[in-house]
Amino acid sequence: MASDRVVLGTAGIGIDGRESGFALLDELYGLGGRTIDTAWIYSDWVPGELGRSENTIGDWMAERGNRDELFVLTKGAHPVMHTTKKRLDPASIRADIDTSLKRLRTDRIDMWMLHKDDSTQPVPEIVETLQEIHKQGKILAFGCSNWKVSRIKEALAMPGVTFTANQVLGNVFCRYLPHAPDPTNEIIDAEMFKHAVANNQTIYLYSATAHGYFERLAAGRRPAPEYDMPAVMDAAGKLEAIARKAGARPSDMILAALMGLSPLVRPIIGPRNAGQLRAIWPGTKLELPQDVVREVFAATGMGDFFA
Repeated sequence: MASDRVVLGTAGIGIDGRESGFALLDELYGLGGRTIDTAWIYSDWVPGELGRSENTIGDWMAERGNRDELFVLTKGAHPVMHTTKKRLDPASIRADIDTSLKRLRTDRIDMWMLHKDDSTQPVPEIVETLQEIHKQGKILAFGCSNWKVSRIKEALAMPGVTFTANQVLGNVFCRYLPHAPDPTNEIIDAEMFKHAVANNQTIYLYSATAHGYFERLAAGRRPAPEYDMPAVMDAAGKLEAIARKAGARPSDMILAALMGLSPLVRPIIGPRNAGQLRAIWPGTKLELPQDVVREVFAATGMGDFFA
């Protein structure tokens, strides 16, 4: 089922308290979701507890006793909050993985990703460090987030186990973004998409619903600032027309369209609470005909993903 491919993003989990975080995770589990995305840095931008997201997830898994049923993805090697110092050296990578294991209260991470890149750090040294940690069984697979294709190619050229996944900003409106809101983030384009598919890399797309673009419109709210522009509004009108023809809600259609790009695509959704997750979930079960998928991306300037 398509819903097996949708990932719960947890950048804000626990901010409203452990009880709310547990309720969100319980809802995911009850709906059949089993993949959780977190990071060493989540949500350190909020004063108080460091590693709040990983800690909340770790406490929940321990209390529910369901670790073996889940696929846990976390990320590290990110600058400490409010600093810019790069942290892709071997010591930082090892420290972050050990810290994440402790917070998550587990003995292994299913997928560990380099959260940022540092072009001054040689790719072979980074991959060799991860290969050593992989041999120890602490990480079962590894990949990257917010890396350029040229650097990913270097990693894939390394002998032995290497990147099996890439996480990047991606949704039906991403072609209209002049740049990522965070300049250290990468936005998916046709080259990156085709390269991942050609190399059998799983593609995790964050901001998959454009921060709930259509949910915000339905609630009479403005889109998130980066999507609040005439070009996106025009494209949204085209998508609404396509959705009407397809008999689907636009919010469900744009999530299903991402999964229709390739079986390797796994959208990340970021509901704040259990109610928001229930509202989003129908889109995880919608399967669109391929002609509708192509029409969606043609309408948003992303037809070259199919070329």
